[in-house]
Amino acid sequence: MKTKLKFYNRAYKEIKKGFLRVYFFLEIKLLRFLHFTFKAKIYKKKNKISLLCPTKNRSKKFERFSQSLIDKTQYLDRIELLICFDIVEDELEDYRKTLQNLSKKGILIKKFFVNLKTHALRNNFLVKNSTGDIIFPVNDDLILLSRNWDNIIDDEFSSIDPANPFCVWVNCDRKYKNLDYSAFPIINRVWYNKLNYIVPEYFKFWYLDWWICDVARRSKKYFLSNVSIHQFHADKFKNEIDSTHKLNSTKENLDHDYNMWLKTLNYRIQDSIKINSN
Repeated sequence: MKTKLKFYNRAYKEIKKGFLRVYFFLEIKLLRFLHFTFKAKIYKKKNKISLLCPTKNRSKKFERFSQSLIDKTQYLDRIELLICFDIVEDELEDYRKTLQNLSKKGILIKKFFVNLKTHALRNNFLVKNSTGDIIFPVNDDLILLSRNWDNIIDDEFSSIDPANPFCVWVNCDRKYKNLDYSAFPIINRVWYNKLNYIVPEYFKFWYLDWWICDVARRSKKYFLSNVSIHQFHADKFKNEIDSTHKLNSTKENLDHDYNMWLKTLNYRIQDSIKINSN
């Protein structure tokens, strides 16, 4: 009897999970369809895009990301790349070579040397120093897949009233298959001005993308982008494991951030109300 109950409970959970995936998929498609069918209107073209990239002892991964940025961007002069290093960076000379190459291609480089202990603090520091109309928090272990991704994002955000805070979910092959959230959501400047942060500073490393996407879903201020990226995450690619990943992925950090996620539902609800406020 107990075995049957366990089977039925497990089956129920799987059916519920499948239903939720279908629901989120249809919701995303419907929001995008309604937006571009009834609301789309070109407000602005050639939006400036700020990329926020904290990095530590990962010069080779940063070089890989930078090359994809050069290869896949149509208008490099609209890109502002903000990088956050620790005050002591062991691979600084290698980073400098990559940054010089990016600068020669026309990308505006802003680099900072600060000792900030968490990923949330680093991203919030970088966004305060950014000037872009569109804000894209990235990692050094990703690459851009979509050619002319900047033009696609520009078209998508240009279809939104510039007074309207909004979030666009890029398609990341690492996490997006569950359709619950995007690993690298992009926001506009109005979104940031409403909340005054990328994410609140409760978290050490994890759940930053979850926070943005949960607020976006609750406020109905998002749709799925046509831009795709790939993340070489160490959880999936064991050859990507390095000292930085080990430092961030301690059990203490994972447990702390998971518990904070569970405790902060009301704060995410409050953020969604702020996003929808006039």
